[in-house]
Amino acid sequence: MMRVETVRRIVCIGNRLVDEDAVGPAVFDCLRPRARPASDERRALGCVEVIDGGLRGLDLLPLFENAQRVVLVDTVRGFGGPGEIVILRGADLAGLPESPYDHGSGLTYLLKVLPQLVAPLPEIVCVGVEPPADSEAIERAAATAVAACSAPAVAVTTMGSAA
Repeated sequence: MMRVETVRRIVCIGNRLVDEDAVGPAVFDCLRPRARPASDERRALGCVEVIDGGLRGLDLLPLFENAQRVVLVDTVRGFGGPGEIVILRGADLAGLPESPYDHGSGLTYLLKVLPQLVAPLPEIVCVGVEPPADSEAIERAAATAVAACSAPAVAVTTMGSAA
């Protein structure tokens, strides 16, 4: 069996050009000044890598390999009111219907097949934000993502149902 690294990653997903889908990139931009530069797309925040996942969908697969925990930050719908933050487990995410955005379709599929592709599987958590998200919601989402990635064990709950 492959050795699990202590790498923890925050992967911010979304489309900067579509306001309803720009939560992930906004959280990446919020965390960027606090992190040490590693590259344009990767930053290190303590022992946590912060990555701009953009619209990569299935191309995110390598980010799950050799990781202890992966926290996805993305827009969600049907879990609460505008700007509300929800935390979902990877297994709950794999059961969600596909998103109208291309990256969501690839991400949903990736989460469904990930157990067959990556061993051992990292702990997967999603910090989702209901649109529209103002700057305060983005700050709260960034803090929630860092806390979820840094905590010894993440207690997560699923709220609401997929719309």
